Amino acid sequence: NDRGSNGELTYAISSSSVFGISSQGSLLILANLDYENEQQYELTVTVSDGGTPSRTTSTMLMISVTPVNEHSPVFNQTEYRTSIPENFIVGNDVLQLFAVDQDLSTHRDGQISYTIDSNDELPFIINSNGVIRLFDALDRESDQNSTFTFVVFAMDGGDPSLMGSTLIVITVEDVNDNRPFFARGLYTANIDASLTTGELVLPSLNCTDQDSGTNGQVSYRLQNQNFTQFVIDTSGNVRVQDALPQSSQVISFNVICEDMGTPSLSSIVQVSVLVSSSGSVTFSPPTYMVNIRENATLTGVIVDVNASSLAGSIEYTLLNHITVFNIDSISGVITLASP
Repeated sequence: NDRGSNGELTYAISSSSVFGISSQGSLLILANLDYENEQQYELTVTVSDGGTPSRTTSTMLMISVTPVNEHSPVFNQTEYRTSIPENFIVGNDVLQLFAVDQDLSTHRDGQISYTIDSNDELPFIINSNGVIRLFDALDRESDQNSTFTFVVFAMDGGDPSLMGSTLIVITVEDVNDNRPFFARGLYTANIDASLTTGELVLPSLNCTDQDSGTNGQVSYRLQNQNFTQFVIDTSGNVRVQDALPQSSQVISFNVICEDMGTPSLSSIVQVSVLVSSSGSVTFSPPTYMVNIRENATLTGVIVDVNASSLAGSIEYTLLNHITVFNIDSISGVITLASP
């Protein structure tokens, strides 16, 4: 209320590199504010008049900085890659992702959540801590591909929310979980006793394995290592090795097909070869394939086999002590012996 210089006021603020004050008492911002470094300032404002002696008064000024969502979450890797076996246990952790946000984590602007972005149905989920887990069983053979590629977003809680992304590549490794299998349950051949060493008895027995890589590669061998009448090559072709008997007879042996996995899996099949001497009995056709219902009647004809011989009459009989079927020794009609 004083007049002249006694009423002229001068404003001052306590030492601060961020704030200043004008001669009219307006508070000024001298430097950029950063909520992450300083959330509150305590300043002392002093006002003095021009009198002699000067009179002064002061007040405490509290300034709170309001946060702004100015930082996007950032992953520590632009791409994550890993491999898991196809028998990986459901519920186990696959990958741990890490994303950071320079906004303070104590405020929602710096709080991060994760989400998977994919148009495909994936057997994976991600939790709030960025852990990717398997939630559905894997099967490399039935899945359309052996690699899952998708994007994960990290989003903060700001309004509007900011986000970052990373690429995930998960490769499913094959496990030797499929046994090789033959196309048929029994292989038969009718050959002449005049065949010599190396001649073909049966073409490839056609054993396959649904696994991939070495787990799906197969090899063939005879179950009886001491059996030398026939030999089987790497393609599954059965060939003559030792001289054939000159009298008509059936020679049966087992073939093993095994894969290259660790441990190896295998299957076994029986091969029956009818060796006929010249002029002996021959069947037409040499092989019969018949399907029957499990509720077939005992009186129904299953198949009528036909054979011929230059030597005269023919008598039919079943080999290998088969008791499920009967064969008429004269007509060659095969029927059920028991249900």
